[in-house]
Amino acid sequence: MGDMNNIFNQSEKKGGRRYPSWLVEGFKEVVEERGLKDMEMNGYQFTWERNHGTKDWVEIKLDRALVTQAWADNFQDAVLTNLEIVEDIWENYKDESTQVKMEKCTRALSEWGKDFTKSFRKRIDRRKKIIRRSNGRRDDYSINQYREENKKLAEILTQQEFFWKQRSK
Repeated sequence: MGDMNNIFNQSEKKGGRRYPSWLVEGFKEVVEERGLKDMEMNGYQFTWERNHGTKDWVEIKLDRALVTQAWADNFQDAVLTNLEIVEDIWENYKDESTQVKMEKCTRALSEWGKDFTKSFRKRIDRRKKIIRRSNGRRDDYSINQYREENKKLAEILTQQEFFWKQRSK
């Protein structure tokens, strides 16, 4: 996951000169050879820019997450999101000092983090409730539901553990 400094196709770049085809094709080749796939991103796709607001404005999708099929299978509910919180605050408070902008960013990101971690609790509680309802039932539907919900619960717990490990670094 991160800033790859390369693109998969020319549509991932707006403005400026075209990326050399050999770079684009080489990047795609390496990703395919390694059995990786580009995880879909929610939010604005273009994560790097230069000369914003001028005729020379360039935007490129450089940030992405490359995952294996096994990872995608294990984390089916995983979502990659481009948070534009910092950019929005800088734009909306352009007349404020850097310190004020930093304080607003800190508050906004803190709120986002609280919402994000609450979603873990909600998702865990929802899975546990379904598991409790199907627990003890012997029909095929309930047995399959019990297994599926336990798999989903394990996935959410793994995501939560990964989140807290990343946050503690």
